[in-house]
Amino acid sequence: MPIAPGKTKYEAAVHLAEIFPVLSNRLPRKRKTWTPEEGRMNVFDAVGLAAALVMPRPRISLSVPTYRVMVDGTMTRPFSGEAVKLGP
Repeated sequence: MPIAPGKTKYEAAVHLAEIFPVLSNRLPRKRKTWTPEEGRMNVFDAVGLAAALVMPRPRISLSVPTYRVMVDGTMTRPFSGEAVKLGP
């Protein structure tokens, strides 16, 4: 699950304020399109970056184990040398 799955920086800041309640009093009002971003949003940028770097990421293995077929009809797994017999 992402730390801040919001579409806007404000939605991400709201989600971070839910995770870290100590930040809830620093949450600025939702800005209008024509108003500049408040400086307090930098706090949420920094906390979001730090939390993203500290959170453990799921490990995804993209490699598929391949087998080497030997002349005598056996297969071996790479790196383990484990032999697998094919056929009778």
